Amino acid sequence: MSRHKPRLRWFDDLTGWQKLFGVLALVAAVVVFLNPEFIVLGLMGDTAFFDMLVFMLALQGHGWAARVYQLCRLPLRDIGRRWGIPSPGLVYVLTALAFAARSLEGAAHRLADRLF
Repeated sequence: MSRHKPRLRWFDDLTGWQKLFGVLALVAAVVVFLNPEFIVLGLMGDTAFFDMLVFMLALQGHGWAARVYQLCRLPLRDIGRRWGIPSPGLVYVLTALAFAARSLEGAAHRLADRLF
């Protein structure tokens, strides 16, 4: 391939199965657009088509959400560190220690009441 031809970079990132399913989905979409009754008449049941459509849209939405999360994760972490917001793990540990300290304090008060 020459340097001057445009390349589809997103196509290079796909694995073999993803390329195969992408081509099959493209063919199915063309068939549906050309003749929508083709699906209803017997290739698949009516509800199966809509179930697959919803499933594919859910997968696509999940992919977009994962991509947005990956794009925003590091900048949000850096902003949180600049503002002095601790990590979620540290917040969890501090909360667990606070509950443990309160439980220990309550147990110490009950023990002191019994002894004295």
